[in-house]
Amino acid sequence: MVLYGWRAGERGAQNAQDGQKRRRAWCNACQEIGYAVLHHAGKEEIQDRNGLDAVVLVGPRHPGALEEGCIEVIVKEAEPGDFVAFQIMTVTDVWRRLIRSHKHDR
Repeated sequence: MVLYGWRAGERGAQNAQDGQKRRRAWCNACQEIGYAVLHHAGKEEIQDRNGLDAVVLVGPRHPGALEEGCIEVIVKEAEPGDFVAFQIMTVTDVWRRLIRSHKHDR
């Protein structure tokens, strides 16, 4: 198993503990991504740098998250019905407007 370029079992007990922390962090990140995508406050269709269609989704990391707790997730379809998130980060000013327009539309 490879996690962030580290192979489980390569460097002893300390790295095993680090691996567990990384797996927990990865699980938390996956939950945050899923929640943001399913409960997005705004979305916009874009094209990635290769000209392929992608979608920016801006949403909360977890229930009750404030605007500062939102993340932006950019996804594209890898295969029919299979999507890949290739950018996940705290929402930037570029996409913060999607939250504001969602609040205005309510």
